[in-house]
Amino acid sequence: MKGSRSRSLAAVLLAATLLVPNTAFAMGAKDFTDVKESYWGYPYIDFAASVGIINGYTTAKGTYVFQPENPVTKCEAAKMIYAALTGSSLGFAAEDYSEKWKETLDSAKILEWARPYVSYGLEKGYLTADEVSAFISDSAAQRQQVATWVGRALEALYQAEGRPASLLQYKDAADMAEEALPYIDLLYRLEIMQGDVGTFLPQNTIKRVEFAAVCNRIYSLPEKEWTLSRDITTVQGTVTAVSEDKTQLTLTGTGSAPYTIKLENSDATVFFNGIASSGGFAQVQEGQDLVISWGAAKDQIHLETAMVAAEGTIVSIGQKDPATGYQLVGLRLTSGATAYYYLNTEEEFVTVTGTPYPGGYCSFLTDGVILVELTIK
Repeated sequence: MKGSRSRSLAAVLLAATLLVPNTAFAMGAKDFTDVKESYWGYPYIDFAASVGIINGYTTAKGTYVFQPENPVTKCEAAKMIYAALTGSSLGFAAEDYSEKWKETLDSAKILEWARPYVSYGLEKGYLTADEVSAFISDSAAQRQQVATWVGRALEALYQAEGRPASLLQYKDAADMAEEALPYIDLLYRLEIMQGDVGTFLPQNTIKRVEFAAVCNRIYSLPEKEWTLSRDITTVQGTVTAVSEDKTQLTLTGTGSAPYTIKLENSDATVFFNGIASSGGFAQVQEGQDLVISWGAAKDQIHLETAMVAAEGTIVSIGQKDPATGYQLVGLRLTSGATAYYYLNTEEEFVTVTGTPYPGGYCSFLTDGVILVELTIK
């Protein structure tokens, strides 16, 4: 791991040397006169600058500054994301696709220094041609735009594609662009961007220090264990709003901000108290107390006003996740619908009677998407 990390660092430094404008250079936070050691972003700036992800600037006096509160432009954001992805050990190889995307880059008037980074985003699919057309050289990137680009780059690695719903616990969720919701959700779960005091400030520009923190966390992702339990989302609260199209709910819970749950796939199966239904959240009413739960393995979401007791036939038993003990169990209900739940026999609150096997008939008790009792008949 250390050898791989050293090679990755070398790759980032080489890329910085070859592609970054001559006015910028890689240093450390201690070299910047405008970054004190007591500053909250000091460690992020130190790392990001030392490996060449974000660079400092020279002044007329010959000193060096980082300008941590300055906004990041869209082209700068493309460069920083490129450096963080290819410099990490996430599997992103450094490539230059400028010639392949020359027509798009020419049309958008992308500056020469930014072309390797913007073309890389286009090739990997986390930037679109329409977005790049708005990459005016001095236009600042919004926080929700950065979340979208980083989220698109990472979603396949972390099974975020096809999740039935996104969850946001921000007071300003209504200010977010709809296409950004699943990516803001993913980056929250990955602990890359989580906002502050119940707000995300989606339309605010992202500062250089904030981007340093984002890139630092991307770089550290391979060192974090991503387990099945982190893919399971469960929230509880009182329904305060249901959208007219029945695809979005707002719940008040115990936190400082309400929960916003948005269906991301209109074909997702919604189980309301154990009964499969269509029409999204059509059966939900304001004032109901609900537990809402889902995972990434199947395109289903479970809504319960109380724990569900039911019977069915086991149709599948997934492999046990070695890190958490969870396994995915498919149950064909008496209604004919197949529901998928997570079982962890190592948990003290879980009771299993008999040995589960495909084809076995059973009774069961669920709490959201979790099986808490399973009895083989």
